[in-house]
Amino acid sequence: MLETLREVIVQHIRLGLKYKGVVAGREAVFKSRNKIRLLIISEDLSEKSLKELEKHRLKGVPLFTKEFWGSALNRKPVGIIGVVDPGLANKLENLIKKYVALVGRCE
Repeated sequence: MLETLREVIVQHIRLGLKYKGVVAGREAVFKSRNKIRLLIISEDLSEKSLKELEKHRLKGVPLFTKEFWGSALNRKPVGIIGVVDPGLANKLENLIKKYVALVGRCE
């Protein structure tokens, strides 16, 4: 179940990237910061990046690692993903909540 849910989250992010509903990477996120509806940050994001997000009043949901996101999105390691499409942000927020709840039960 966890693997399936993780794959669904990744598929939604990939589609969002393809259709401009998602931006990935530090520069792209900061450029679109006023449009971001949901911010996903890697669990291993550096303190420097976290402070920079705080400075811009952006709060993210930690999910997976930079390596995971880079591999899943066929890019170099990605630490910050911004969802700008409101409908997609809502869908992903619900999926992430389910994933986090399941992970909590498995531990």
